[in-house]
Amino acid sequence: MESLDLTDFKSTFTGLEDIKDGFKLLEMFFEYAVAGGAFIVDTKGVIKYANRKFLDFYNLTKEDAKGTPIGQITKEDGMMRVIRTGKIEVGDIIEKGNIKVVINRIPLKENGKVIGAIGIGLFKDINALKELYKKIEVLEAKLEFYQTKFDSIYSAHYTFKNIIGQSPKIMATKKLAFKAAQTTSPIIIHGESGTGKELFAHSIHMASPRSKKDFICVNCSAIPKDLVESELFGYEAGAFTGAERRGKPGKFEIAHRGTIFLDEIGDMPAEMQAKILRVLQEKVIERVGGRKPIKVDFRLITATNKDISKLLDLGQFRSDLLYRLRVIEIKIPPLRERREDIPLLVDYFLDRATKERGIKKIDITKKALDFLKNYNFPGNVRELLNIIEGTIDLIDKDTI
Repeated sequence: MESLDLTDFKSTFTGLEDIKDGFKLLEMFFEYAVAGGAFIVDTKGVIKYANRKFLDFYNLTKEDAKGTPIGQITKEDGMMRVIRTGKIEVGDIIEKGNIKVVINRIPLKENGKVIGAIGIGLFKDINALKELYKKIEVLEAKLEFYQTKFDSIYSAHYTFKNIIGQSPKIMATKKLAFKAAQTTSPIIIHGESGTGKELFAHSIHMASPRSKKDFICVNCSAIPKDLVESELFGYEAGAFTGAERRGKPGKFEIAHRGTIFLDEIGDMPAEMQAKILRVLQEKVIERVGGRKPIKVDFRLITATNKDISKLLDLGQFRSDLLYRLRVIEIKIPPLRERREDIPLLVDYFLDRATKERGIKKIDITKKALDFLKNYNFPGNVRELLNIIEGTIDLIDKDTI
């Protein structure tokens, strides 16, 4: 229904008394059948009729309401907007004090001309309205909670400030990564386990023009091979046994206008590599079980701790895909190649770990620090962090 046409209403009645009876019937409908406050205004927004629920809600009598411009009572101009446009408005929300009312506005027409409008507030009675408002508050709180959860899942948490170090190698790597962040080209990050590849990926996204959009992180080695396609590209309803009834968007679809980070790209199944290449070239995906192509706009960052060249020789990785991924290549130095950063990292991890545990900061002797500086750290920065946290948890003194 786009409007209520009184031309059709009047045509169903023949004589004057019939018309009066018809309008009485309409009035009874608004009084008893409408589960909320209802009112009718003319083209100037002046109230011509208001039902009991409306009057009770605004503490008015019929005499108070009739002849009063609706804007003086509801403090909003929605009814005049409907009269001007002749278009119905559904589900608008107005406020009276601390209470929110969901209102529908319907233009009244006769012979195609707007002669007024009807407003209906969606509540059963005053107590029901208060209950509805409470439910709205609960739903808003839940929505805010889940939105926060969603934002935390699909957002980057780190910037280049979180990459600790002043050594020439790490500074050069940070400079290259920051420059790469300003482009739209695919980036591949090489580095041993624990060097901070994901940290760099987060930082690149946060320094890019897409920083306000989603950052989707996918660990290719953690997804079972038979689920990789549906995880990355999504699936339509009923695509396979166990699929959600409504279908599900894939990670590329969620990353639209943002960044997708494929960690451990060297573990990507061979049969999926051709599909990844196609997505990179055409920026179009198809859900599993779907036939409709979906355009996607994303920035791709990949990372690996493997020697891709060896995988190429073994036929385990496509050369054409590698060339597409390796437009910009960033190599993160292992910790043993930037030992001068170890004191800075130790101080940073000590400060962070003690604050997290609610204890005063613990010192470290020069001898202990020299020991750490001379250690090779096969696990790199992650291993150093684990050593510091484990020591803090077990130490009985104020100094390591």
